[in-house]
Amino acid sequence: MRAQFNPSRMTAIGELADKLAERLATACPSCASPGWGRIHAEKGLHCEYCDQATEMIAHEIYGCVLCDHTVRQPRADGLKAAPQMHCGWCKGLENN
Repeated sequence: MRAQFNPSRMTAIGELADKLAERLATACPSCASPGWGRIHAEKGLHCEYCDQATEMIAHEIYGCVLCDHTVRQPRADGLKAAPQMHCGWCKGLENN
């Protein structure tokens, strides 16, 4: 089925178009160029139980498409620690 006739694909394409429009409407705080947005994510959110780094995202990196300005921010959802079930160290301990 072609994308333009598939309802679920049409919904996904519409959502992506909205995200693109929002990003183009966001100016860089440094140079005012359009296109400011998330460019990278850093893993390493610490486990709530053992405090070891996990594979979960700890920080989001926002940047400009024109200049080199970047900002490192905590997760947008406010999560401060990874649940124990996402910790490789704790999972290894539970299996022993």
